[in-house]
Amino acid sequence: MNQINLTSLAVRVLLDTPAPTPSDAAYLFAQTIDNTPSVMATGLALLKSGATKRLLISGCGELSGYPGAKAYAEDLARLDVLPEQILSVPPPDAEIMHTTNESQALLRFAEQKRFTRLHIVASPLHQLRAFISSVSAVLKAKAPIALYSIAGIPLPWLDVVLHSQGKTQGSREDLVSGELERIARYRAFGDLASDDEVWSYLGRRDRGEI
Repeated sequence: MNQINLTSLAVRVLLDTPAPTPSDAAYLFAQTIDNTPSVMATGLALLKSGATKRLLISGCGELSGYPGAKAYAEDLARLDVLPEQILSVPPPDAEIMHTTNESQALLRFAEQKRFTRLHIVASPLHQLRAFISSVSAVLKAKAPIALYSIAGIPLPWLDVVLHSQGKTQGSREDLVSGELERIARYRAFGDLASDDEVWSYLGRRDRGEI
């Protein structure tokens, strides 16, 4: 993996522009409890500003470090998000949930609902891989869906947190390298699009070709 290319892509993804018109939905990726406030705050901001029409959450129960749809919905309710503004995405049919099969579940749901424009929201630590995974699912399905990367709000980087299915612990700062290693490993498996493929997708999206 070319680190310079991936670094360039990371800057592009983390500083992406929001959708030019309100998105059909903003998907809040499943996070551990430690990182949940990051996506909640950004989801709320997108909703309140009119940048998106609704929020999507995984309909999975408590699993793989994710506190579950009920907990996510309760957190959003405490932020005055109305129940009708939240849709649950049917979870992957698997014993564990991870970023790849979560992205695939999101794609199936988006196609079923005929969504064409989505914001993708994960904690900053997870945002690059979450967005690449989401783009990979769209590319493999050849789906006409425009994805926009909006990272969750930053949380203290030196705090020690649980991450990656609740099995990995460390400071957010130290966990970044693990995220980059996962991207390289999953690309070797053929699960993730290359840097060039993601760049090409973003270019077509911004030219209105999706």
